[in-house]
Amino acid sequence: MRLFLALWPDAGVRRALVRQRDAWSAAAGTRLMRPDTLHLTLHYIGHVPRSRLAEIRHGLKIPFAPFAFGLERTDLWRHGIAVLATDAMAPGMAALHAALGKRLADLGLPTDSADFHPHVTLARRAGRLVPAIPPLPLRWQVRDYVLVESRPGQESPYTVLERYPATA
Repeated sequence: MRLFLALWPDAGVRRALVRQRDAWSAAAGTRLMRPDTLHLTLHYIGHVPRSRLAEIRHGLKIPFAPFAFGLERTDLWRHGIAVLATDAMAPGMAALHAALGKRLADLGLPTDSADFHPHVTLARRAGRLVPAIPPLPLRWQVRDYVLVESRPGQESPYTVLERYPATA
């Protein structure tokens, strides 16, 4: 199984993300992300044996308080990745990311070695995509995080396996 931890938008945030995605002027060949795939990755775990799923599902439950953050900056990253990002990481997000990283390590699972740059990917192969300026304001209230299985090439490439609600 190929797994990751993410913030999964509710219907209102998803609509706002799609509006932001659609405000960009896409060139031919740009692959806009489907609405049902929009998310913010907290940690990419990678491949794990299916036999560990019950342990992982249970082990990744951690207490955290709800928090909010804004996505206020559009950017075009290397390799044509169009993103909506935050200028300043919310303290709640930093705390959740760190706590999940520690829990992953405790479970003997890989953690991201690169710096964490919270973002939502809006498009791929977007080498000539023109971002909407200024970005549409978007505020995301986080009440849970999810464990997701990634199955590239499938009709629905992501399946939410577990939802972990805030505890406070």
